[in-house]
Amino acid sequence: AGSVIQAKRLVTNNVSSSSSTSWATHMSGQLDNTPQVGSLIIAMAHGAAFRGADSNWGSGFAIYLNSTNIAQAYGVGNDGSYAAGRSGMVGSYWGQSFQSSGHHTVTSSDVSGGNPTFYLKFSEMSGGGSTIYVGSGNTATSSNYATDTTSMLIWEIAQ
Repeated sequence: AGSVIQAKRLVTNNVSSSSSTSWATHMSGQLDNTPQVGSLIIAMAHGAAFRGADSNWGSGFAIYLNSTNIAQAYGVGNDGSYAAGRSGMVGSYWGQSFQSSGHHTVTSSDVSGGNPTFYLKFSEMSGGGSTIYVGSGNTATSSNYATDTTSMLIWEIAQ
């Protein structure tokens, strides 16, 4: 118990943008081996993002295991409460770094279809009405100097 069974770092240099209050995927990936039922999964993502000028709320991030949001509720949710389970925030009109994290105990339904997929998702908060750019410190999305890598680290821990 407590030993790391496997660890993986996923990296992308893509830029994603959205002004939707629905979750959009910025990156995804899998562990090398299907995790064992009962193992603890710890996931963390970090990168750069930019959000347009808007005085309403901001944009948020969450980590999903298949369709399960495993983000810890550190940020305000879509409905203005902590219930939507966001972690990581980007405020108005700033190029800034973000970090999102979560943990989850693997169940049989998580692995019933084989090796599950992890997703870093983002969305605009309700009432925001702005656009978030993930993987860039500004609205430029094609120049090498305007993009930055986004990383997701995933650990499977024996329990």
